[in-house]
Amino acid sequence: MYYAATVLLPVCIAAPNCPPLGPVFPKPSSQTFLSSPAIQAAVANLTATFTARDADNSTGAYSTSYSIEVWSASDAPGTTIFSWHHTAPNLTTASFNASGVRKVDQNTVYRLGSLTKIFTIYTWLVQDGDTRWNEPITKYIPELAAVADRAKDDPVGNVDWGEVTIGALASQMAGVVRDCEYDLRHYFGRSTLTNCARWLARGAHAGDESDTGRVVWISALERLRPDTAKVRRVAAV
Repeated sequence: MYYAATVLLPVCIAAPNCPPLGPVFPKPSSQTFLSSPAIQAAVANLTATFTARDADNSTGAYSTSYSIEVWSASDAPGTTIFSWHHTAPNLTTASFNASGVRKVDQNTVYRLGSLTKIFTIYTWLVQDGDTRWNEPITKYIPELAAVADRAKDDPVGNVDWGEVTIGALASQMAGVVRDCEYDLRHYFGRSTLTNCARWLARGAHAGDESDTGRVVWISALERLRPDTAKVRRVAAV
């Protein structure tokens, strides 16, 4: 056995680094895509579909503005395979839109909303891993421990914070109400969270999306890693 290993080892080391079998394709680009009849047909179909959609109020087109752009990572800036921008009629009404843009285009900045919540997950995993996810949130936000005992008398209407883990908050399974009467999105210290702790005792259904729970959760990371404060302010809600 030892002799076989010493003979085969040099052969393994000398083996070439063979690429996967099959044709080697060039980097995709808008130019190469748009030269394809199939892609041309798809773009024409998308154009017709969105034109019809934007003319139909039942789709919400009269009140919802949106932008869609498809491009290749190898394209030059500003080059797209497909581009579509729809400006809803109410966007041009001053009573509805007092300070925003009147027409959306490729330069319009949209609010990302709840899409940024996943950034908090990535931030925690990058900064601290998942070793603390089964630990109670009260270990890092002691303000919540003061109201945790209320769940003993009313487990339906109150959150048992001592049983709520970091992982439960991350997965929206903690049963925390959606919002707080205090604006936690602008919480940069302990005062607002302390004032809100009593109100946070109210329970909700597990699985409900909770902006409050997400801010509490990422605030724990901020206390663990103060250098993440700026990220938390952007990604919490």
